[in-house]
Amino acid sequence: MVLLLLCGPMALLLLVLWGYGKKKHGNSSFGSGEGGLERFYPVAAEVLRFLAAHGISLSKSSRKRDLRRLSLGNKEETEFFYNLKRISYVYLVLFVTAILGSLYGVSMMMEGRVSKEGLFRPLQEETTNYELYANGNRLDVSVRKREYTLEETMESFRLAEEELPSLILGDNPSLDEVRQDLVLPDQLEQYGIEIHWMSSDPEVLGLDGHVENRLMAPAEAKRVELLATLSYGEYDYAIEYSVQILSPLYEREEAFLASLERYLKEQEEASIHEEALALPEMFQEEGISYRLGTTKDGYLMVALGLSCAVAIFLGMDADVKKRMKERKEQMLLDYSEIVSKLNILSGAGMSIRSAWGKIVQDYEKQCSLGKENRYAYEEMKLTYYEMQGGISETKAYADFGKRCNVHEYLKLGALLEQNVKKGAKGLARMLQEEAFQAFENRKRLAKKLGEEAGTKLLIPMILMLGIVMAIVMIPALQAF
Repeated sequence: MVLLLLCGPMALLLLVLWGYGKKKHGNSSFGSGEGGLERFYPVAAEVLRFLAAHGISLSKSSRKRDLRRLSLGNKEETEFFYNLKRISYVYLVLFVTAILGSLYGVSMMMEGRVSKEGLFRPLQEETTNYELYANGNRLDVSVRKREYTLEETMESFRLAEEELPSLILGDNPSLDEVRQDLVLPDQLEQYGIEIHWMSSDPEVLGLDGHVENRLMAPAEAKRVELLATLSYGEYDYAIEYSVQILSPLYEREEAFLASLERYLKEQEEASIHEEALALPEMFQEEGISYRLGTTKDGYLMVALGLSCAVAIFLGMDADVKKRMKERKEQMLLDYSEIVSKLNILSGAGMSIRSAWGKIVQDYEKQCSLGKENRYAYEEMKLTYYEMQGGISETKAYADFGKRCNVHEYLKLGALLEQNVKKGAKGLARMLQEEAFQAFENRKRLAKKLGEEAGTKLLIPMILMLGIVMAIVMIPALQAF
């Protein structure tokens, strides 16, 4: 019931929020999402608007800068669309969690209904333990397996435990007024004596001193004979004590539950041959409603769903960092090729600006034929069109290095900027040296990436080795 009250309103709230966002931003074009995620962009946009109106920002300058570097001109990689995706994922997880939690709560309510026939007896097990709630209060009721023949059921317990007066009373005033557990020691260390206890009624007074009086009527009293056998070497000495067990002092509701539990136990014993244990609708002039106890799996599912939503929200930042690392590796792999092209074209008589444009134009032709976009060439393309738009070469090359944010490209940008300011003297030699160094760095990076790939394959190889060993060894062991 609690699970349904928790998840039902949450699902309704999320559904209303989705409808409101759809109505408000239904005609807006947010572009395409992953696997239909764009359907949740309107509600995500409304959440972003609400957060912005209350001065709550999800933006970080470092993340915004990283996303711009990863965008390759794609508008869906901007900070706004990144937050749209992030909130959409969280909304989707929360909505699914709320729906599943609501359905599970309804299922729990249906399973918790008690049949009109009562509590059915088990067909296979000796005993079924029911977690029963009477007017919201829990009762543990045990129903034994149905018997098809009449038998004698109970035999008397042997004379049993009694207490040593100075030690066993516990919180009870005397042995004639015992309402709480007794303390039955198994030895007297100061004398080296061991004590063995026996009780005439272990169901009422256990060998561990536990007093079972919950099902006793308020004015009921039970007399239990307790036998303490003191042993020392080959000698035994028996002492008998008489203990009077009284019913506990209950509050009104506790007394009602104790009486009901006692009544159900009596009815269970009396109806041992019946198909089910009948439950009274009225008891002590008070109406009773019942439901069965259910598992806590639904709450675990909701907690798991909420955890997934938080993990997705935070995990997308880690994904940006991972993509930035991949971007840097790709740019480093392309660096030697770019420097070599600049060196060859400038050596053939072209200016650096013309060589730059030639490289960009060749890249655009390759992209039109289906080649994947490359971060370094996209930054070069942006720099080329900035120069075409009127930005000076020195500023364009400097901005190129800053946008790339990789040491090698910062160095190249500074080199080209210096060439524009001071002339092309010595540029060919510097580009040649830079190309040679870039090629060596690329070989080292390729070797490093190969080693990392080999390390990643190590775990699958170990698993395959284990499988092969199992295939070989299991038949050999079964042959013995």
